[in-house]
Amino acid sequence: MLLDFQTTCVLVLVVISTILSVITLMNTNIR
Repeated sequence: MLLDFQTTCVLVLVVISTILSVITLMNTNIR
C-alpha cells in the first residue's frame, strides 16, 4: 500500500521537525 507523493512529503517533514525539536530539548536539558 503506497501513499501518494504529497502525503509522504508531509510525513517526512513532520518527522524531521519533531526529531529536531526533541534534539534541541535534549540539548537545553543537558546544558
